[in-house]
Amino acid sequence: MTRTELGVPRAWIFLAASLALAAVMAFGVATYRVTPPHEQQTIPWGMMVVGYVFLAIMSGGIADSAVLRVYLKGKAVDVKTFRRSLYTALAVLIPGIILVFSDILHPSRSYWFYLGFNPKSRIAWNAILYVVYGVLLALLLVALIRGRDPREPLVKALAAAMFVSSINLEMNLGMAFGSNIAVPVWYGVYSGMLFVTAAFALGAAWELATSRARLAGILEAGEAAERDKDYAVELIAAVLAVGFIVLWGVLGLYSWGLASSYVHELTAGRLAPFFWLGYVLPALVAPLALLPSHLQGRLGPWAARLTALLVILGLAVLIAVPYSYGGQAHRLQALETYAALSSALGYEESVLAYLLSPETAAFLGAFGLALILDYAGAKLLPLAPGERPRRLLIFK
Repeated sequence: MTRTELGVPRAWIFLAASLALAAVMAFGVATYRVTPPHEQQTIPWGMMVVGYVFLAIMSGGIADSAVLRVYLKGKAVDVKTFRRSLYTALAVLIPGIILVFSDILHPSRSYWFYLGFNPKSRIAWNAILYVVYGVLLALLLVALIRGRDPREPLVKALAAAMFVSSINLEMNLGMAFGSNIAVPVWYGVYSGMLFVTAAFALGAAWELATSRARLAGILEAGEAAERDKDYAVELIAAVLAVGFIVLWGVLGLYSWGLASSYVHELTAGRLAPFFWLGYVLPALVAPLALLPSHLQGRLGPWAARLTALLVILGLAVLIAVPYSYGGQAHRLQALETYAALSSALGYEESVLAYLLSPETAAFLGAFGLALILDYAGAKLLPLAPGERPRRLLIFK
């Protein structure tokens, strides 16, 4: 956000709501740390994992699409919003990294990921990729704030490196989830591509949902309307891509015997309401039905922003239930050794127990922290075109 876009009453309402969400995050993390559910669950990846994966790919989608717009389209409106989008991506990533460390049993020993790096572990690669992506994103933003031209070779190299690291992080996170769903694991390779396309959908949705507040003072009214239409077009394309890959994955898994039971659970079993009503309706049907009407001028900007929020909700449900809970539950049932472990522990976690947990509170509250960071950065940093550093010595 910028210094001019909110009046005092609206600013206080916004900050109060964001602080309340951040408090919910703090409560969820504290409760989770006091009684770690992984000590009693047979499904180890809870909503905390979903939270930091979701925020990471959303951050990547915001940054990746900003880079593509600037270096492939090169429109003046894209160059104007470049700094702002990169900072938003960073503000979204930081709560995700906090959730990562909150989920680790011994955060003070997290350096073991690096000192004892295991190249066969996707989790170990995630530890590398999170840092590489975050550092490159920050360096690119600092270079732009210090007045470097986006067309300079060094800045272009930073942008390309950040883009590659982000895509790799999204791909690696997706394939980690795919290894749960698919037995054998190579049937889950498509999930890496799914998470990359989901990142672009989430990035476009977040940009569209928050553009009015973030870009006020940066863009003129006509430019803001043009930017919103671009976001809507990007969102339609990304939603179609995600839907195609989900369908492709479901058909592929159904053709393999061990995974066909998972597909049945997803489409007609206990997970079906979350799939059809939680993902397909809000994140596929709604945007394809409403966004074209917005582009044709039959629906106003608030309808488009509501649709973008529905896409974010639907993709959160898709990752949380079919790809996290459903994948892990399927693996427990499909592999004899895992099923024996589940039976020995005598504990089976329901979908609702999985969702209604302190981890979910931490995940939802993380959006409040992201909004606070986004607002604070807009107050402190020169994110508008031509704006020069005034407050922080690092940029002088």
